[in-house]
Amino acid sequence: MDGNIQYTAQYLQGGTKFIIPVYQRNYDWTIDNCRRLWNDFVKIKSENRPTHFFGSIVVKPADLAQETIIIDGQQRITTVSLLILAIANWMSANNKTDERFKPDKIKEQFLIAPFSSDKNPQKLVPIKRDAQAYYALFSSPKNYVQGSNITNNYQFFYDELDHLKIPIDDLMRSISGLQIMVVNLNSPDDDAQLIFESLNSTGLGLTDADKIRNFLLMRHSVPDQGKIFQDYWEPIEKFTDLRVTSFFRDYLTIKNSKTPINKAIYETFKEYFNIKVADKWAFFEDLLLFAQGFYQISNAATDLPMANRILKRLNYLDVTVQRSFLIAMLVAHAQEKISDSDFIDTLKITENFLARRMIAEVPSNGLNKIFATLYSETMRYHENQDIGLKEILIYLLNARSGSGRYPHNEEIINSLKSRDMYNINHYFRTYFFERLENGDTHEPLNVYKGIEERQYSVEHIMPQKLNQSWKKDLGEQADDVHTKWLHNLGNLTLTGYNSEYSNRQFSEKKLMPGGFNQSHFVNLNYLPARSEKWTENEIQQRLSQLIKLSLERWPEMHSEFVPTSADKEMQPFDGINHFVGYKLMGYSFLDDDYVAERRWKNFYLQIVRKLYDINSTILIDLVNQSGTAGLAAQFSDIDGDNYDQVAPGIYLNTHVGNWDKMQEIKNLFDKYEIHYDELLLQAKQIKLDEK
Repeated sequence: MDGNIQYTAQYLQGGTKFIIPVYQRNYDWTIDNCRRLWNDFVKIKSENRPTHFFGSIVVKPADLAQETIIIDGQQRITTVSLLILAIANWMSANNKTDERFKPDKIKEQFLIAPFSSDKNPQKLVPIKRDAQAYYALFSSPKNYVQGSNITNNYQFFYDELDHLKIPIDDLMRSISGLQIMVVNLNSPDDDAQLIFESLNSTGLGLTDADKIRNFLLMRHSVPDQGKIFQDYWEPIEKFTDLRVTSFFRDYLTIKNSKTPINKAIYETFKEYFNIKVADKWAFFEDLLLFAQGFYQISNAATDLPMANRILKRLNYLDVTVQRSFLIAMLVAHAQEKISDSDFIDTLKITENFLARRMIAEVPSNGLNKIFATLYSETMRYHENQDIGLKEILIYLLNARSGSGRYPHNEEIINSLKSRDMYNINHYFRTYFFERLENGDTHEPLNVYKGIEERQYSVEHIMPQKLNQSWKKDLGEQADDVHTKWLHNLGNLTLTGYNSEYSNRQFSEKKLMPGGFNQSHFVNLNYLPARSEKWTENEIQQRLSQLIKLSLERWPEMHSEFVPTSADKEMQPFDGINHFVGYKLMGYSFLDDDYVAERRWKNFYLQIVRKLYDINSTILIDLVNQSGTAGLAAQFSDIDGDNYDQVAPGIYLNTHVGNWDKMQEIKNLFDKYEIHYDELLLQAKQIKLDEK
């Protein structure tokens, strides 16, 4: 590798072809980027500076002589080429020429490869999606590709020339003073990928998807790059609607049973690829399969109509945390690992789980971990035990606790009785009322479209502002009733006549054209259509009715499944089973050798000591927090009757039951970002006659 400062104009003159490889992103510079460059050129003249440094480019020789591959810096090279082309075309159109800077001479020197026999003789060879727009600029303006950054930026430079405050030859001299650092990778020891990753770009930052694309393609020959890009990468972009970074986050979640940190998707992918991928072509086929799953889940486009109806509802909620799990299950369905009914049951259970949590206002911070491991946990039981997938999935979701819990009926009822159902997330509010009204009818009202097009809206039966007639109907406690029940479920409905209803008396809302008596919302407006008045009593009756309907729409799920294991089977820890009533025989942790251990206390202490060896700071911090509730309360810097030493100055409370031991291990794994199934246990359930 060698590098040197060169004048950009001279570098462009000397080259024959500058190839932008397929793994590079599109040309992404905006007009704002170009405006800053333009202003720099003007300043060079006004400040009488002979040079201006433009950054660096990294290049390597191509397979053919007189061709150069641009590893990094395509945005700069492309932008300068657009500026020079705009100057040449503008000079031709405005008859602005002199002996030194003639339009044709400018193109021949900087933009056209001499002696080229290619159909497109231009020196710059952009990637396919930019090439058409770039080549069109060498022809008539009627052929320009509108909407392309290539065209937009060229047009910006062209328009600025109409208002140029310095002579055109001064502008050309400014461009001639533009300098770049050219880094040549001309040695077999030069790792283009590592060098590329270490560069700091002054243009637009690369996304994780850009980095992954470059990582996958730069290591291959040019023919293989073209095949991978055309057969795999472009279809992945299409299937994901260019949400490629989101796709890889889902893909890695599925493969690792752990959601990668947003800032570390690329690094997580590299680690996965280097460790897990042995057959690159099988890997690309797998990527494509999961990208198709991403498309089908995101667009409700499976081959199962019932599944698509549920997916449309889930997508409307604008919640994506479950997407990786559903993609994995859909791929399992495509591979015939699960049946049609299994996949539809999966969707129904997922919808039920999410909807009940939303109704009960359970915090969503635990969902990432739940759905990251749910596929591997479900399939492990499904493959090893003769029981239906539906029962397994319900068991797994029911077994969670805390922020991961599945709300049971009492929690749902209490929430609906007291919750403000008007001032909530509008996506969920629409979903909630749509489900109450339509259920699983084959002739549903299109509530989502109606809300979106403002044909329907949420209506307060007792209005938001009480007039004297309403106060009279509500009685002496009218203001209290209004405050208590206004936004309650019992007082809210859907209607297509919100503005007409306004704060009319209840009898008018009931009898007017399109009123409650004629409402198409049969389930929501059943009681208003049959009531003669609307007071606290009717609101309470309707609340009870809609709570009952809610429990029918999202029924409480129960499972008869109970995990079993052979005496010598190694069970992955799932964060759920706390091994209460189990006899320990041994364990393995982080791929270490099997450890024969029969005492749970010793096992607990050994795991924590192993964690200390991995990162002592975390446990030291817990000791420093001692006296507080939670995990820190299990650690101390003082030896005691119930404490055993982990390391000097760190003592662990081992005088706790199995449930607490496994819960603290789970919490520690979360802090260390260690997946639960890195711990394998050999344990068997104690029978009554063994106790």
